[in-house]
Amino acid sequence: AWANFFTQPPYNFSSSLEVGMACATFGLVSGGIIGGPVAKYLISKYKLEPKDTKEKDTLEGVVSKGFETPKEQRLITASSFVETLALIAIALLVGTFLSHLMPKSFTLPTFVWCLFVGVILRNTLSFFKIHSVFDREVSVIGNVSLSLFLAYALMSVNLLELLKLAVPLAVILSVQVALMILYVVLVTFRVCGKDYDAAVLCA
Repeated sequence: AWANFFTQPPYNFSSSLEVGMACATFGLVSGGIIGGPVAKYLISKYKLEPKDTKEKDTLEGVVSKGFETPKEQRLITASSFVETLALIAIALLVGTFLSHLMPKSFTLPTFVWCLFVGVILRNTLSFFKIHSVFDREVSVIGNVSLSLFLAYALMSVNLLELLKLAVPLAVILSVQVALMILYVVLVTFRVCGKDYDAAVLCA
């Protein structure tokens, strides 16, 4: 998001896109690798259990098991898909418009404005009960968009530009990962309540 900003004076950092993509990819991979082990460590160390499990075990000891009717799930249809795309398009349009209205002295990536508009739009629609956002559908669209973006961006990255920065980047990113693990275990987990849900959030 900041690549174009750092390629301009006074920074003139021509490899900003390659470095940004490398760091973003490293962050995605590292998050997927360390998230599970960190949560497992916290759950094992503090012997945490989901709250629903204890209540379920207690109820099963008293009430006999009967026929359970499966819950009806909302399906992803063509109409709902178009509705979700329309909401995303509105957030992108308004966010882009707001980014152009801001003065040049206030630099903020366009996608941040789009996120702000999306948050306001979603909460407004829910508060006034105008439209219920389909979270599972939004998740599917987000995962597909992220996959396409990473594929496109990595195809356009010049890896030769990263060779001279490989060692410094590896050291910096490794230190950041170690600091994030410590922060999650020592701060985030405790602030969130030191329970099973907090451990899952830390992942």
